[in-house]
Amino acid sequence: MFRMLLNILLNGLDKSGRVTIIAVSRYFTSNPDLAERLKNGQELTKYDRTYFYAQTNYKYNTWGKFGEENKGEDSVEAKQEMVALA
Repeated sequence: MFRMLLNILLNGLDKSGRVTIIAVSRYFTSNPDLAERLKNGQELTKYDRTYFYAQTNYKYNTWGKFGEENKGEDSVEAKQEMVALA
């Protein structure tokens, strides 16, 4: 599925020259460098849905860029206090 999504995004122009736009918001959580990965044809990291509405930053801002390790539950990023924006 990831490869298919990647191909659709990379080859988004149809025969008329119009651009196809696809929303990939879930993939931004697990791929902080999503634009670069798509541009370079790199594999996408699957998101972890169990953490979408968790009361923690772990698995939200602890994913590594392509080729980097993910940060653990004990990392500074995972322990950052969550702040409401509104």
